Amino acid sequence: MSGEDRARQIESADAIRDVLGAEAGIRRKVAACREEVAAAVAAEQERARAIEQRTSERLSRLHAHCEHQIEARTSTLRARAGSEAPAAQLDEADRDRLRAAAERLSARLTGAVDG
Repeated sequence: MSGEDRARQIESADAIRDVLGAEAGIRRKVAACREEVAAAVAAEQERARAIEQRTSERLSRLHAHCEHQIEARTSTLRARAGSEAPAAQLDEADRDRLRAAAERLSARLTGAVDG
């Protein structure tokens, strides 16, 4: 082999070594980027879980508050209805009219009468 061939061979080997070194460097950078992205994704997932947990807790408290308000309002309305409701004093004619209305409604709901 001539000196010139040997020089070209060494130059080619150096170029290949440079390319392989650059490729290895790029692989390390890509791996580092993947790790960085994985860490960022994990952090955001944890943040999302924390937001979901806080939201769930707030909704539970709101629901409990609403249930309490509904119960308080219902109790007030029941108490008022009990104290303000007039005593029903039906005479025989009222009872007959009520019975007839219930029979008509029953017949209409069951399809016994068109109307």
